[in-house]
Amino acid sequence: MRSENSVNNNSISVKETVLLIAIVLHAALFSCASVKREISYSQKKAYTGVTSPSLESKKTIDRGKTYMVYFKLKEKDKCVKFSIHSRVPIESVGEKEKVVKTYFIVEKRIDISRFYREEDTSTQYTYSEIGRNFDHVWNRKQQLTICTVPGDPIKKFDTGIFRVRFTTFTNEEFRFKIILYSNKAVTFMEQIE
Repeated sequence: MRSENSVNNNSISVKETVLLIAIVLHAALFSCASVKREISYSQKKAYTGVTSPSLESKKTIDRGKTYMVYFKLKEKDKCVKFSIHSRVPIESVGEKEKVVKTYFIVEKRIDISRFYREEDTSTQYTYSEIGRNFDHVWNRKQQLTICTVPGDPIKKFDTGIFRVRFTTFTNEEFRFKIILYSNKAVTFMEQIE
C-alpha cells in the first residue's frame, strides 16, 4: 500500500514539474514575441505653418476648431511615425510662445466612386481614420506610429493621399509643426487637386 502512494505522489510531482516548465517556456516565448522593436526611418519630413481659414476642416474633433494638412506617399511604406508640436503666443511676454497640447487624427483617402452612379461626381472620396494620438478619455501621446495591417484594405500605407486633422481646442491662432518619419518619400500639401 505504501509503495503505491509513493508512486502516485511522485507521478503527481512529475506532472506538476512538467506543467511548470511548460508555463515558464510559454511565458518566455510570449514575452519575446510581444517586445516592440524600435523602427528605424530613413526619411524625416516636416511641415511648419500657422493656422488659417484655408487649413480649417469642416469635420471637427469634439467640436474644437480643427485644421488639416494633406500628405502623399509615392510608394508603399510599412510604418509611418507622426508628431505635431503647437505653440501659441504669450501676449503679456511679447515674442514668447507656450507649447500647447495637440490632438490629431490620421486618415486615408478612399475612392468610393464605384459605389455611386456615373453622373454623381460630388461623392468620389471619403476619409477613413487609421490612427489617432489620443484615446476615449483624452489621454494623449506626443508621437504616434501607425503600421500597415496585413489583409486590411484600409489601414495600410500604399500610394495615395492621406490627411492629418488636428486641434488644440483653442480659438487662438497657433503655429504648428508636423513631423513625419518614413522610409519612402512624402509630399505635404495644403490642398488637394
